[in-house]
Amino acid sequence: QETLATDDGALRTIAAKKRALADPAARSTLGRVLFGDAPGRAPDAGLVVYLLTAFAERFPDEALGRYLVGRQLTGRDPKLAVRTLTLACPTDGPPPGAPPLLPVVRKECLRLFGEAAFRAGELDEAEAAFRTLRDEAATTAERLRATDFLERIAWTRKERRGAQAR
Repeated sequence: QETLATDDGALRTIAAKKRALADPAARSTLGRVLFGDAPGRAPDAGLVVYLLTAFAERFPDEALGRYLVGRQLTGRDPKLAVRTLTLACPTDGPPPGAPPLLPVVRKECLRLFGEAAFRAGELDEAEAAFRTLRDEAATTAERLRATDFLERIAWTRKERRGAQAR
């Protein structure tokens, strides 16, 4: 079945919703996050992190769960997000035998990983993520966004060296 969507965010959501409906264990965790327990009633943020973690633990071979947990952690604790997203979307590709993330999800995973690593002060990891995004960019806008972040990383390194020299 072909899925029509207007942007990458919609494609990621559709992929997650399809996975949530695939079996009872996914419906009881990921499904509750995406569809709520009742119409118009979304779970609170703490429950979301718990349910996504439960999904990731029930399906450890699927990177989707780790990506979704990392997505939740990126704004809350970048260091924890980096650890989780490293497993979801390593810059050198998925582990042998593990199903890869859909390209649209992998791209967002790498972006979140790069931003979390930058915020956590892990500039080498951030640079690797944004180099991958730049090199795999499908559009000029994607390439420019990655290049912009690479320039931020270079500027931050330069500032750190200057501060150390003082």
